[in-house]
Amino acid sequence: MSMRTHPGTFTVRERLSRELNKLLGKYADAELVKRIARMVNAAHRQGQKSDVPPVLHTAWTEEEIKLLGTKPDAEVAKLVGRSVEVVRQQRDSRNIRPVIEPGEVRRWTTEEERLLGTKPDAEIARLLGRTPGAVQARREKRKIPPANPIRRPWRSEEEKLLGTRPDKEIAYLLKRHITTVRDRRRLLGIPHFVGNRREWTLEEERLLGTMPDQELARRLGRTLFSVRSKRLLSGHSRYHWWTEVEQKLLGKLPDDKVARRTGHSERGVQIKRQRCGILNPQPKWRKWTVREGALLGTGPDADVARLVRRSISAVEARRRQLRIPTATTTTKVRRPNRQDDFKHIAYAGGGS
Repeated sequence: MSMRTHPGTFTVRERLSRELNKLLGKYADAELVKRIARMVNAAHRQGQKSDVPPVLHTAWTEEEIKLLGTKPDAEVAKLVGRSVEVVRQQRDSRNIRPVIEPGEVRRWTTEEERLLGTKPDAEIARLLGRTPGAVQARREKRKIPPANPIRRPWRSEEEKLLGTRPDKEIAYLLKRHITTVRDRRRLLGIPHFVGNRREWTLEEERLLGTMPDQELARRLGRTLFSVRSKRLLSGHSRYHWWTEVEQKLLGKLPDDKVARRTGHSERGVQIKRQRCGILNPQPKWRKWTVREGALLGTGPDADVARLVRRSISAVEARRRQLRIPTATTTTKVRRPNRQDDFKHIAYAGGGS
């Protein structure tokens, strides 16, 4: 270990001599040299004048560097015969994390403080192995603004959007809370968004009371206040939820009878049945079967309509759609029977 001399006083030398006499024989020579060096350096740090020069340690060895970060800095300082501050500086220069003992206060390094404000406090806390509260306290002490504050300042471009759309939509666009948007709009004296007035159509009025007001407002693209006001002015009762007993009637009875029994409107019954995927037990329009289509053109449209139980206009429209000519002579046609057989029927005016 090399040393350099500086002018000093006699009192420190005497104290070192007394301490040296006490330590002789108790420690090995290497440990004894380390202890003497610590006492000399401590005297110089305290400002005591001494003719004993401060001990300037040599470069760090590989064995000493391997100890950094394996134990607390105080223990490593005792093992390598250096001060705790020197050990901490050497560990920080090598980006080695310290070992923190329970109850020990961990100092902030320059590299750690440079991260403050670059990311959210919680993320920096995970990177540095500290608590979010400690990161926030250190950032506020250094007067560093947060990276993404919960209440960020309003920009002029954001304030121009207030009142142009509903507060909920503005909050979604600006990624702010709806209460924050509403408070800022009121603070600036901007009225809430009313929207373009749109007249109610007959089809929209028929939907009133058939579903909850909130759902109907979302479907029609209107505000909840508009739908609720229109329902009250039109005299429609408030929508009430379907019970299990009421839902069991769907598909078993016609929609008008289900409406009378449950108190729902006929349109509401129809919408509920369609949502549940239940077919209408008495549809006003039914599909044409293959056997019914085979009867078209075999006789007058009136007779075919009576056989298939449809209107004459429906039979005529179906025949023209399939481009089937009108029957010019009377023939015998077969009518579908429930036992999957056919019954011969002679048309009126024809012979058998």
